[in-house]
Amino acid sequence: MATLLVDHEVTDYAAWRTVYDTVDGARAHAGVTSHRVLQDTANPNHVVVEHVFPDAAGAGAFLENQDLREAMGRAGVIPGPVGAVVLDDVS
Repeated sequence: MATLLVDHEVTDYAAWRTVYDTVDGARAHAGVTSHRVLQDTANPNHVVVEHVFPDAAGAGAFLENQDLREAMGRAGVIPGPVGAVVLDDVS
């Protein structure tokens, strides 16, 4: 099992969430088995998204997906470096 954590700023959380919720099918198609959205308590436009995959290869492929990048643009992700890391479950 692998977890993809994506950390970014958005222009408006509510608008971002609307787009995020519309891509459930793309997440399922990419193999996401569960996901969570975490929001900074001091800045609601700072979000961290957790996606769990069966393996690291699926997480990496999802991160490189052009449809995901397009959705992030529509959702108002602020351009610039997006923090992303793929973590293996070693428990």
